[in-house]
Amino acid sequence: MSETTPVAEISPWWGIWFQPRQTFRWLVDTDPKLHFWVLAVFYGLVRVVSWSIQMGVGDIFRPAEVAIFMLAAGPLAGIFGIFVTAGLLQIIGRMFGGQAKGLQLRAVLAWAAVPMNVLTFAGFFPLLMAFGSRVFVSSDPQVAASLFGHGAAAGFLGSGLSAWWNILETAGALYYLVIAVIGYAEVQQFGFWKAVGTFFIAVGALMLVALCLALLSVPV
Repeated sequence: MSETTPVAEISPWWGIWFQPRQTFRWLVDTDPKLHFWVLAVFYGLVRVVSWSIQMGVGDIFRPAEVAIFMLAAGPLAGIFGIFVTAGLLQIIGRMFGGQAKGLQLRAVLAWAAVPMNVLTFAGFFPLLMAFGSRVFVSSDPQVAASLFGHGAAAGFLGSGLSAWWNILETAGALYYLVIAVIGYAEVQQFGFWKAVGTFFIAVGALMLVALCLALLSVPV
């Protein structure tokens, strides 16, 4: 009579930062759907808020409309992005002998984004606290004067907040790639470099599709 090895209890919220491989194995062995929808929605909201600040959507929409746009587009972007990326990873992975299910790959992508979401949010949160809805307007005079006006205070504030956001967002993106590849290798049972290769083939295919769609949408 065979005995099953008990799964060691892990807190995924903590483990994903410092024990990603063990955390992904624990999630796969227990409940890969754990908190998926919450994570997907939060991922989408963070990305859309960050994008809205960078693109200055407040130049087009009023504050209430900006909020509605982010609340509507954020969850859709997060869920759609994870499902599409997981689908591509599953297809590419199977070409190289991977057996991971879509549910497992979606869990990897959702949980791997937790550190990135936290770091990105910590990056733009000071701007939201300082300027509120004005931060979404690229030409707002108060924001421009505070961040890019004359004087040492404005220069320090502008360069400091910009550097803080850029550093945390870059660190979050790199952290995400490392954790996602580790999780992908774990659920596919790939070696690290095989996981890196197939992961970036899928990401490259996704970027190519996005580029083609963008080019098709440009009026001739």
